[in-house]
Amino acid sequence: MKQDMSRRAFLGLGAMTAAVAGAGLAGCAPSGNGEKAADEAAGAAGNAGGDVMAFEPSFLTAPAVPGEVKEKRIATLSS
Repeated sequence: MKQDMSRRAFLGLGAMTAAVAGAGLAGCAPSGNGEKAADEAAGAAGNAGGDVMAFEPSFLTAPAVPGEVKEKRIATLSS
């Protein structure tokens, strides 16, 4: 049995699936005092002040420069 599906029907099905998945994730939210949960989320993100623009992820800080190089390797690429 072959069924043809139009692009519009396919996109509608995808949107409906995304909406159901979003509703399912909303069910995983912690219940209780909403203000307390927001404070805990801000503290977990390292942003106790609550200012989103002040937060800097750890991967943006430059690593320490090594003092000395123990071994030097040379690589050549040939085709």
